[in-house]
Amino acid sequence: MLFHIGQDVMLSDNDVVGVFDVESTTADGQDTAAYLSAAEKNGDLVNVMALDVLSRLDTPRTFLVCEEGGRRRVYLTSLSVDTVLKKMRAAQYGGKRP
Repeated sequence: MLFHIGQDVMLSDNDVVGVFDVESTTADGQDTAAYLSAAEKNGDLVNVMALDVLSRLDTPRTFLVCEEGGRRRVYLTSLSVDTVLKKMRAAQYGGKRP
């Protein structure tokens, strides 16, 4: 099922490989920062963060790694990991709690 992660972007819960907190994964190591940088360089990073009232991007909080038609994409969003997981669960269970 599809769920919304920001702006006009909907993802299928079946495509999601992982959901990660930006702060906790980039704070201690360079591996995550290098992974995100490589995804951006390869054109596989999709920024879905909203603009705030001063036309600045929100702070990234979560990134999702997805496998879509054999291509790996990384989505960067200002939603928290908990919110993303709740949206995924709601999509899986038709809006009902499991």
